[in-house]
Amino acid sequence: MLKNQIFAFTKLNSLTLSLIFVVIIGIIGLTSATATTGYLYAMIELMILAYSINLITGFSGYVNFGHVVYYGIGAYTLAVAVVALSNFGFMIPIPLLIILSGLVAASVALVIGFPVLRLRGDYFAIATLGINEAVRLTILNTKELGEGRGIYLFGLIPGYDIKLLFTYLIIILTAVILVSYFILKSRVGYGLRAINSDEDVAEAMGVNTSKYKLLAYALAAFFAGLAGGVVSLQFAIAFPEYFYIVRNIDMLIAMILGGAGTILGPLIGSVIYFMVKDALLITFPYFYLIIFGAILIMLVLFFPIGIVGLLNKILYKRFKRRRVLE
Repeated sequence: MLKNQIFAFTKLNSLTLSLIFVVIIGIIGLTSATATTGYLYAMIELMILAYSINLITGFSGYVNFGHVVYYGIGAYTLAVAVVALSNFGFMIPIPLLIILSGLVAASVALVIGFPVLRLRGDYFAIATLGINEAVRLTILNTKELGEGRGIYLFGLIPGYDIKLLFTYLIIILTAVILVSYFILKSRVGYGLRAINSDEDVAEAMGVNTSKYKLLAYALAAFFAGLAGGVVSLQFAIAFPEYFYIVRNIDMLIAMILGGAGTILGPLIGSVIYFMVKDALLITFPYFYLIIFGAILIMLVLFFPIGIVGLLNKILYKRFKRRRVLE
């Protein structure tokens, strides 16, 4: 009983702390110099991706090495839509184009997820990796999608405005945090945690595992697609580099570092990972990957439950001790 009360208490505080952080970082980004806004922009983008992959990998335990494919699909969706609309001489509002990017990514996820989510463990991870590479190679060999050159949007969209794009990302980050929280507290969240613990037992107990996995997979793709749509506006181009596996590793590390399957974990993990990686890149431009790799190995060995998991253990012990004293 005590553990359940503490669980609810920490989850509620996690949501509150996450939203407070979003408000603070939003104010700083919108009122600071362009360089600061650009730095925070990149950090917020990583947070969105970490939260999006947390919806499927963190909640259900299905390790997704191909989640970046929906980031790339979102970017290409917006670029293709802009070019197509410009050929007809009109344009729809940018926010609608961003939403379209997320919807297309989610639709593709529904189609792909139906067969792929029947796989488990290493087979699922390998399959998602293969899907990402297949999509990337298809784009590289498709003339209508720009092949290796990509699709340029210069002159077809409004001029670059980092403050406006930062606002879009803040809105998306707030949405993905709220969706993560409500899913975690809903029947879907309980079903996903049951799948994470033991999928066979969950099915035996009547949990519709296929439905819950597919829903989480599509929602994760939706938010990754939104982030991809914004990044294509930032660079005014969609190119195959958006599908590179390194980006997928970044979001996985940020999620695991902070605490997979939690509300506050992706936020904490993204901030620490982004700042440390950026500092190492500047200080040790030729060796930062080796140094950062060693740090990550130590974290995984000594803090496998992530920072939030470690904090929860400490809080539980303190609450328990206080109850004994009282």
